[in-house]
Amino acid sequence: MLSNEVPHFIREHKVAFRLYDKLPAYFKVTQVLYFLPKLYLVLFMFSVLKNMTGIWREKRSDTKNVVSKAGYIFALNIFLSTAFTGTGDLFSTELITWSVLYVNGTFISVFLFGQRNPDYNRVIRTENIKRHYIKSKIKDLDIEKVMSELQQMMENEKAFASEDISLKIVAEELSITPHQLSELINKKFRKNFNTYINDFRINEAKKMLTEEPGRSITSIAIAVGFNTNTAFSAVFSKSEGMSPKQYRQSFKKR
Repeated sequence: MLSNEVPHFIREHKVAFRLYDKLPAYFKVTQVLYFLPKLYLVLFMFSVLKNMTGIWREKRSDTKNVVSKAGYIFALNIFLSTAFTGTGDLFSTELITWSVLYVNGTFISVFLFGQRNPDYNRVIRTENIKRHYIKSKIKDLDIEKVMSELQQMMENEKAFASEDISLKIVAEELSITPHQLSELINKKFRKNFNTYINDFRINEAKKMLTEEPGRSITSIAIAVGFNTNTAFSAVFSKSEGMSPKQYRQSFKKR
């Protein structure tokens, strides 16, 4: 059956190309111009999809992330339907028919989803701009140099022990923007700035709790950068599953 269909397919296109050759130049140009916008849209949507792939690596399940993922799926459908329609323009009118049905289904889905989630368009636009901004801001950085300087600040200079440390202050020391620093920490360590700093503080506190048994817990809390014993105990307990006092006692028993 296939062997009969292929020659028929080829014959159809030979006829189509002969008819195209006989068309006046104006109609030929019109046909090409009719195809070019589809090609542009396919290339544009490919770029959008590429920039938005990061949303699938995010673990959060809030409304903004759900809407962004839905937007990605809709964008993928627009990309595929446009590609099918453009291919149909060149090779098959039947493919155009199915592509039109696909396009209509996609736009109806987008419309219904947009009615149910009024913030859909705003969220998609904001997320896409934000991702493009982030990418353009860090792509020219010497990331290894910045991360090396950050490591030196934390491990050698113990910058985390400063009570007033902030994302802005550290970024200024590294001669980059807070947005760049936040993104770098997130990409390298999969954590935000506060968690990054607190991890250093807790590790330093654990050393003090075991190496300086006579030192008070409040003194240790202040030494590693916490302004209150309560805040220190809360972060320590969340990290280690026990209070600083219990950690010290368990080490003595060991």
